[in-house]
Amino acid sequence: MDPFTTAGLGLGITSLTLQLLGGCIKGYEMFLRMSEMPSQYEHLRVRMSLEQSRLLNWGEKVGLLEETLEQPSLTLQLHRNVIVDVLSEIQRLFKDCLKIQSQIERVAEDRNAGLVKHAKQLTTQRSEKDSLLAEAIRAWDKTTEFPTRLQWALVKQEKFERLVEKLINYNDAIVSLLDRTTIQQLHDMQVQSQLTMLQLTSQVDDLHKLALAIQVQTSDRINAPPTNQVQRAPGVSARNPYGGSSFARLATFKAQQLALETDSETQGAGLIDRALLLLKGTYAARSLAVYRQDNVWVEWKDYDPDNQLLSQQGMIEQRVQKLATLLSIEDTPQEFRAPHCVGYIHDKDEDTARYGLVYSLPHSIPGSVPSTLLDAIQHGAKPSLTQRIRLAHIITSSLMYLHSVNWLHKGIRSGNIVFFVPPGQKPDYDAPIISGLEYARPDLPEELTEKPSENFEYDLYRHPDALGRSDVRSKKSWDIYSLGVVLIELAFWKSIGDILDLHVGQRRAWSRLRKVREMLLSDEFLNRVGVEAGEIYQDVVRRCIAGGMLLGIPEGVDEGEPDVGAEMQRVLSELVVGKLSSMKL
Repeated sequence: MDPFTTAGLGLGITSLTLQLLGGCIKGYEMFLRMSEMPSQYEHLRVRMSLEQSRLLNWGEKVGLLEETLEQPSLTLQLHRNVIVDVLSEIQRLFKDCLKIQSQIERVAEDRNAGLVKHAKQLTTQRSEKDSLLAEAIRAWDKTTEFPTRLQWALVKQEKFERLVEKLINYNDAIVSLLDRTTIQQLHDMQVQSQLTMLQLTSQVDDLHKLALAIQVQTSDRINAPPTNQVQRAPGVSARNPYGGSSFARLATFKAQQLALETDSETQGAGLIDRALLLLKGTYAARSLAVYRQDNVWVEWKDYDPDNQLLSQQGMIEQRVQKLATLLSIEDTPQEFRAPHCVGYIHDKDEDTARYGLVYSLPHSIPGSVPSTLLDAIQHGAKPSLTQRIRLAHIITSSLMYLHSVNWLHKGIRSGNIVFFVPPGQKPDYDAPIISGLEYARPDLPEELTEKPSENFEYDLYRHPDALGRSDVRSKKSWDIYSLGVVLIELAFWKSIGDILDLHVGQRRAWSRLRKVREMLLSDEFLNRVGVEAGEIYQDVVRRCIAGGMLLGIPEGVDEGEPDVGAEMQRVLSELVVGKLSSMKL
C-alpha cells in the first residue's frame, strides 16, 4: 500500500517518517551503549552522540514534535522521497556495520510492521502530553528487541569510522533541505547542546575526546548526498554545524585549565624581569610598554602588602601566574575576546605594590592606544542603536563562552571593555577586547574568593551580595548581574553613576549603593530602558539583574553544581544572547 496516496498525504508521510526516525534513533542508542569499545574509538562514540542529538533536533524542526499526522510540515511534503531515502539509508548503515545480518534484518522487519500499525493508531489515540517522536520510539520499543548491549566484537571494526562519517554526511543532507532561517535555528540548538555537554564534562581525558569528536570530518569519497534529489537552499551550508574548530578550542582550553589547577608547577607565561620592560605611557589602569623590542600593553593589579597575610599574597601571585599561563595559550578560544598574554611582572618598591599582566598589542592597528567603553560613553558621540545592540551581543556572547568552561570574570564593567584606537579615530565597536581579568578565577570548589579592592565606581557594577565580602565564593550570576549593568549603560550611553545620579562623595552614597539592584529592577526604571532600546532589550536587562529563576537558578541551590550550571548556560544562551541576536533594526 502506497502511504502517500492511500491514507492521505498527511497520515502517510508523517507516520512513515516517524517510523524511520524511531528506528534511526534506536540504532544510535544501540551503538552508543556498546560495551568493550577500545579507547581509540571513544571519541567516535562521542561524535555519534552529537549526531543523534542533531537528528532529533532536525525532527523537531520539521514538525515531528508539534505537527499532527494530518498536517505535515512543508519540508516533509516537498522532500518526502529524499527524507525517506536518507532515513532508510541510516538504518541500513547500522545493520551493515554489524557482523550478524540475518537476525537484525528479521528484527527490523518485525519492528517496521509494528510501527506501521501503531503509527496509524496515532491519528486517533495521540496523548496530549506525549510528543509524536516519543510515541514513535515507544512503538519501536514495543516490538521485538534489538540486542540491548551490543558488544564491540559484533561490530565490523574496519567500517565503524566510516559509519560515523556517513552519519555526519546524511545528517548534512536532510538538514540542507530546510530553509535558511531554520538551518540557523538548528545551528543555534546544536551550539547550545555542545555548550551543555562542555558544562557537564569535567575530566581532562573526556574533554580531549570531546575535542577530537568535534573535529571528525567526512572524506571526499562519501561526501555526495545519498540521492541526487537534494537541493540546498541558496547560500546556505549545513556543513560544520558545531563551528568545529571553535568548540574544539573550548574543550581543549577547559582541559588545560583543569590540568593547570591540579599541577603544582605552573608552566607557560612566566615572570618577566622588570628591567626588561620599558613603560611608555599610562592610560588609567593600563600602560603601553616595550618588551624585547615588541610593543606591548600592561594591565595592573594593585595589592596592599601591609594588609595581606603571606599566604594570601602567595595565593594572589599564584593566581596571576595561572591566569597569565592560560591567556598565553596560542589557541585560546577567540570567543573569549581576551588579550594574548606574554607574561607578568611584579612591580614593588616603597610606593608601589602591584602585578602587571603583559599583553601583545594588536598588530593590525599600528599606533593605537587603549581606550575603554567607559571612555567612549563619557567622551564620545552616541553610536546608533544598531551598533549598541551589536556590541551588547558581542559582550554577552563573550561571557557565555567564558562561563561555558566554568571560568568567572569577576570584573565585568565598561572600564574593562577595551578598544585599541588609532589617534584621531573612533573605536571599532565590533572589535572589543574583554579585559580586566585580574580577578578572574576558575569556578572550582577548592578555590577561595579574593576580596576585591574597595572602589565605589567598581562597586556600582557588583551584585549587592558581593559588596565588601571575601567569605563567599563568587558566582556566575554575579558576573551576569554586572553584565546587566553594562547593558544598561549601552542603552542610555551613560555611565551607571550618571544614570542613577550616584557618585562617591554624595551624601549617603554608600548606603544608597546597597539599593542599586532594587532601583534597577523598579518598573519605572525598566520602562526607561525599554524606551531607549526596546522591549526585548528591557527583558534581557531584567533577567540579568534579577537573576534567580529568571536565570534558571532555584532558591537555595549551589551554582557550582554541573546540572545547575548547564541550565544557567541554556538560559544565558537562549534568553540573553539569543534574544539580543534576534533584535533586527
